[in-house]
Amino acid sequence: MRRFSRREQKIVYFFLATVLIAVVFTWCIKPLNSKLKNIKQKKHVLQRKITKKTRAMRQSKSVDKNYEKYINDLRQQGTNEEVMSKIVSEIEEVAGDISLRISELKPMRVKKSDFINQFSVSLTIDSNFEEVIEFIHILQSKPHLFNVEELKFNKGSRAKVKSIKSRLVLGKMFIPK
Repeated sequence: MRRFSRREQKIVYFFLATVLIAVVFTWCIKPLNSKLKNIKQKKHVLQRKITKKTRAMRQSKSVDKNYEKYINDLRQQGTNEEVMSKIVSEIEEVAGDISLRISELKPMRVKKSDFINQFSVSLTIDSNFEEVIEFIHILQSKPHLFNVEELKFNKGSRAKVKSIKSRLVLGKMFIPK
């Protein structure tokens, strides 16, 4: 076997270097590059998740503040008798503000459960339809927030009279202490 000439040695070295570079590129650099791209994509996805979660955490603080405000508004202040008295006076005050005549007002029994106390008041009103609807609307709006549990209208034999007899059962819920 003869020895390679200088030119042939350079060609063999160049060929071996090219093969070595190709092998290193195929088995090392290309997989590392794809792993790097994968890591960058995961990093981007995680950054978006973190951004969403921090935004949600910031919003949860404001939700917690609103929740506390509503819970404080719904928490029962005082005994059942005191609360019922406040409810009755609140209804009478609204009726007086719009000059509505309540012919009968009866507090009903408090319905208790584990998490709420349901206070109900039965009313009989003898007035025209528009005034009754306005009265209900005011009591269902803020700051009163009453529920209408029952509503009956009875015009009866007074067909030519503009007033209508209405029976309402209004309720309000509170969270006991």
